[in-house]
Amino acid sequence: MWWIATGIIIIIVLGFYLIRHRPKKRPVYPYKPANLLPNDAEFMTLLNSYRNKNLCKWLLVDASACMISYDHTIEMIKLQKTSHDLAQQRREELYFQGADNILEIVDGEFYNVQTAFKGFVNSPSHNRIMLNEEVDTCGLSVRQDDDKKYYVTVILFKR
Repeated sequence: MWWIATGIIIIIVLGFYLIRHRPKKRPVYPYKPANLLPNDAEFMTLLNSYRNKNLCKWLLVDASACMISYDHTIEMIKLQKTSHDLAQQRREELYFQGADNILEIVDGEFYNVQTAFKGFVNSPSHNRIMLNEEVDTCGLSVRQDDDKKYYVTVILFKR
């Protein structure tokens, strides 16, 4: 009779173990197209044209990622410096929505959108991120401060 009780306990423990350690299913990223402002649209056109010339697929622009980028760009303008402060928090916010391979590029203090984009192209690390073939979606924010200098945040990821 003791072997029946032992068998039942083993089955229950094994069941709880399998339930707790089963593979977690990641959510599918809830893509929603973004409505871009003129400066954002200009930068996105330059980025997708550049990716196209380098045989990379075009990026879709996501509304949620644009809001996250916007918040960071406004923070950089307040501090009057470019930074990756709280980048991990932005990555986690997108990751828990289902995004993967999340990359970020930031820059600032440019006097037009084309110069800001050329700054990214001329930087080897930024250029490598812009031409990453695994990403298919992005969020971006291009904003001007009171001195008419542009600050840019671009978050690229795979849906």
